[in-house]
Amino acid sequence: MKLYSYVVDHDYGLSPNPADGFCTLVHCKYNKSGKRRNIVEMAKIGDWVLGTGGQNSASAGNGKIVYIMRVDETPSFLDFLK
Repeated sequence: MKLYSYVVDHDYGLSPNPADGFCTLVHCKYNKSGKRRNIVEMAKIGDWVLGTGGQNSASAGNGKIVYIMRVDETPSFLDFLK
């Protein structure tokens, strides 16, 4: 089990996206370029993801916990769109 952490620079309700009993990172942490792996690509079932606030005025505040979630599924980006 691993714990991944990243700064939620802003939250406009899309990413992270809590809806229908799920919380997804597909729109904020998906890397289309493939140059550098990120949380969506590295996290495995059973890992945890912690989102903390940043310094941006649209953020929850530096160091504040925005959410914590356990990874229960890892569908592909295309599966997510279906």
